[in-house]
Amino acid sequence: MDPRFEAALAQSNYRAIFENQKEKLKEILKGQLLHPYNGGFFQIDPELFFEVKLYLDENKKRITLLDLYTNPIDIDNVEEFYKEIRSLYTESINKYKIGLAKLKKSRQIETLVSLDLEEDNEE
Repeated sequence: MDPRFEAALAQSNYRAIFENQKEKLKEILKGQLLHPYNGGFFQIDPELFFEVKLYLDENKKRITLLDLYTNPIDIDNVEEFYKEIRSLYTESINKYKIGLAKLKKSRQIETLVSLDLEEDNEE
């Protein structure tokens, strides 16, 4: 087989596996940003931050929010809820960043495949 063809095929396989692993990492992040609270589930995202921050700015202590399934969920302590989701968001984004860095460091298919993207990424 032509060496140029083999090199192109190897690069193509590497890119495909890299993209698959990156998608897996995104799914892990998405799962980490799904937050159960008081019988409901919230997707932690900028929209949730904005909404909760508006209530905080209005000095609201208790609120009701709609969760992912449009169920009304009581938030008894808005400030604590806000701190909790901010902390979880920061932690999850940092884990994603570390996982992505590991992927980018992996220059061989074998190391890409053997990476444990779900491990606790504390270094």
